[in-house]
Amino acid sequence: MKHAQPVVKNQTGPRVTAGDLAAGGGSGGVLLYLFNNYVTDAKLQGLLVYLAPTLSIALTGLYATTIQKLAEWWRDTEPERKRKSVLKKAEKALKKAKTELGTIVKDSRANPQDVEEARSHVRVLQKAVSALRVEGIVSIRSQQGSETLDSAEADLVSTRNEPLMPETNSVGPQTDTEQAKRSTTRPPEVLNDLELTSGDTPFKEYFVRVNPTTDNLRYLLIAGWLKQFRGIDEITTDHVAFCYHFLALQAPKNAAAPFQVTKKNGWFNKGTSRGSYALNQTGEREYAKFEQITR
Repeated sequence: MKHAQPVVKNQTGPRVTAGDLAAGGGSGGVLLYLFNNYVTDAKLQGLLVYLAPTLSIALTGLYATTIQKLAEWWRDTEPERKRKSVLKKAEKALKKAKTELGTIVKDSRANPQDVEEARSHVRVLQKAVSALRVEGIVSIRSQQGSETLDSAEADLVSTRNEPLMPETNSVGPQTDTEQAKRSTTRPPEVLNDLELTSGDTPFKEYFVRVNPTTDNLRYLLIAGWLKQFRGIDEITTDHVAFCYHFLALQAPKNAAAPFQVTKKNGWFNKGTSRGSYALNQTGEREYAKFEQITR
């Protein structure tokens, strides 16, 4: 005996069988159900049922296209979302670093190296914040190593002009005049009469104990040590180059730059002869703080 096929029946419209619903599958099945139960006009219902497969394909394609477009938009805007997120973190870190710098500067017990490292940390964050405001993600790494952010672009734009001591050994865009000055700088003289190894406090031993990490601090140490242990009140780039060579360190390309920076910072005054510099009282006080490290 053959069983009758169950049907879904609308009072005024054509019959839609369970097989039709199953064949519609997915959006097609949903459309057939809606047409059968909510469209009261028989002719319109018949037309919609007839068009259900086509409508189902169109809706499926529209859904897939919409999902694809949303995925592409999310992917394309990810760098910008990440930039804003990292910028927010960098600005927060910069604010904290400036507060810490202010605390260290006001602390009379702080040694010059702590101050310089705090300044360097602020400068790095300033550069990163400035870069993040106009381009992609950058990596933030300071000497303190406390702030590291993911990198999509490693190049940093120049830091904005802020009242902080600039790096003297950084590389950046230079004007033609600056390049000409640097290219015409005379090579340092060899100071055969400068002796660094004798005495109770040899230069290299003292340098290693203090371990200055920036050119500014190294210039301060060189000037202070030569004045304290060799009686040399004024030094030039020749003295610095000789000491750097003695320590097997690479001297700054512009050997006079740290003098100019530390002079603005209040450590040096111009000497009596051309190109010479002398520690002033502020510089001597800063140099004296090295004693706290070497004890």
